[in-house]
Amino acid sequence: MVWFVALTDVRAGELARVDLADLNTLHRFLTVRGTKSRRSRDRRVDYGAALADRLKPYLEEHPRGDIPTAPLFYGRDNNARPDPDRRFDPGTFYKRVFKPAAIKLGLPRVRFHDLRHTAGSWWIEAGVSLETVSARLGHADINFTRRTYIHQLHTRAEEDAQRADAWLSGQLAAPANVRQLRPA
Repeated sequence: MVWFVALTDVRAGELARVDLADLNTLHRFLTVRGTKSRRSRDRRVDYGAALADRLKPYLEEHPRGDIPTAPLFYGRDNNARPDPDRRFDPGTFYKRVFKPAAIKLGLPRVRFHDLRHTAGSWWIEAGVSLETVSARLGHADINFTRRTYIHQLHTRAEEDAQRADAWLSGQLAAPANVRQLRPA
């Protein structure tokens, strides 16, 4: 589930509503219903082989895999046993599973929502455009995305400037590409 969120950016509340039918494994995308964005109710989240490879064994063993309306990730009964008929509860998962695991790993301040930021940061690091990152995250305003990931964008700007400088240096070093302009 952690990989799923880190590779798709789905919010905890959205994850609780994801059914098996929302997952298109053939074309590798997820339909996130009832998003937070004011512009659209649903959004499509494409995913790649990294997630498909991790999802395959999980889906093959899903106890309700033949029921399209079954929750993708299910909850637990009152005795903390997995219950495929019960919806995933983000609060319970955070309190009983995620937070204790983060503390054991020495990450006491990590929130479940930080997995969304992981996804956004990875996409920006991979060179995905800010417009695409904003749309994938379901942000209503690209400026919100820019403000949230400004630290990543500064790093990218430095790298882009170095690439541009290397390219320009190469162009200026090749005399065939440079023509002397005559004064007017």
